[in-house]
Amino acid sequence: MDLNQQQVHSGFDLQDSWNHLVLSLWRRVPLLKGHISHEQHSEFELESMPDEASSHTIFFLLAIGILAGLWVAMHRLFVRCWPTFAAVRPEHKQWYIIANFSKALLLGGQCCSFAWWYYSYLHNACAFNPLLRVVKLGEFQPCTYDAYPLQEMWTKTVCATYVITDALALLMVPKLPTSTIIHHVSTTIFLALVLTVRLTDYPVGQKLVMYGFWSTISFPVNAFLALRVLYPTARRLKHFAQFCALVYAVCCFFNWLLHIVWAVDGLLISQDWTWFNGLLNIAYLGLACSLVNDDIVLLKWLVTFEPKPAIVPTEIPTLHQPSKLKVK
Repeated sequence: MDLNQQQVHSGFDLQDSWNHLVLSLWRRVPLLKGHISHEQHSEFELESMPDEASSHTIFFLLAIGILAGLWVAMHRLFVRCWPTFAAVRPEHKQWYIIANFSKALLLGGQCCSFAWWYYSYLHNACAFNPLLRVVKLGEFQPCTYDAYPLQEMWTKTVCATYVITDALALLMVPKLPTSTIIHHVSTTIFLALVLTVRLTDYPVGQKLVMYGFWSTISFPVNAFLALRVLYPTARRLKHFAQFCALVYAVCCFFNWLLHIVWAVDGLLISQDWTWFNGLLNIAYLGLACSLVNDDIVLLKWLVTFEPKPAIVPTEIPTLHQPSKLKVK
């Protein structure tokens, strides 16, 4: 599949729209005017942003600010116009609903973008190469992060967009479960690593992008987590939970499999890990393994999920019966 950059971005692309929104805010912040050009050099606008870790960090922080404002607006709108949402108690669960809905919408929007799928194909085309070498079928093709101008910068904005809901949930959603906090902190650390390395040069950065690819496809799980709080007794949620469990299981299977194959190939088969890359890769794999237990717990919970039983109101006995008058 050989396409040019204009063809890739010709259709709907959530990331291009989100980049435009963030960079538009960037140009309006007085303290940041010196960090970005005020001229629009391309339809994607990323040429005006320096390809530096500091610039990507500013992008990430501005995106968090925009999303926080949207969350507050959504909360006020839902409380006024959505009685079911307003009735959710305790109140901190309302923010939990908003966090999961917004993550489902952002990740689902990515999955509706052709550019996201095409670049993911370029990024992950080499993921099966170790398996193909083992069975002596040759190689598929190398990973490509510089096929088009600004491809790496675009990819890093995708990673930042993926993580903003996790990072913002740590700040705005009270009483998060411990496993969720560990997950969100881990993804934020992963993002920091992606933003500071050159993806073309460091395989660990490439595997982080692959991890994000499979996690993005499982966006229905976030929608389910919000709906089960809103409608805890809805019987149809059981079918949705089973669908989410299937999607999540497939994503976890390929994510874990390709990471294991990558590690076995680098350490035992091709043995192409240098000492520095090897230490970096092992540190990443150790942190990724800390999320596996959370994935397994969530998967088991989705499989065994049962809606809460509906509360049937009992008939209230009449306290005062009308007196029966005897007619003579």
